[in-house]
Amino acid sequence: MARADYSITVEEQRQFLETIKPLVIKACDRVGRVPASIVAAQAILESFWGKGDELDASTNNLFGQKAMGEDPWANGIVSVSSKEYNGKGEAYPQTSTFWNY
Repeated sequence: MARADYSITVEEQRQFLETIKPLVIKACDRVGRVPASIVAAQAILESFWGKGDELDASTNNLFGQKAMGEDPWANGIVSVSSKEYNGKGEAYPQTSTFWNY
């Protein structure tokens, strides 16, 4: 469910960055491929500062990672109705499993 009100305060932005900062740094140190600032910026864009939709708020899954294979960082999975697209670009609803972090 998309958030209808796209306003956010500077304080909410600061809190979001303080929350994700240690996690982003830890993940980037572990993987060593992408700078932490880029990962944080992508998290902001994809999750609207962690307030974008039900998936972001309930699972801390800021990038919409579907549950496939193994993820040692995940804390289980959740099923969420998502919008998928067929080969013609037409949207259709589908229940998908996503990682819970």
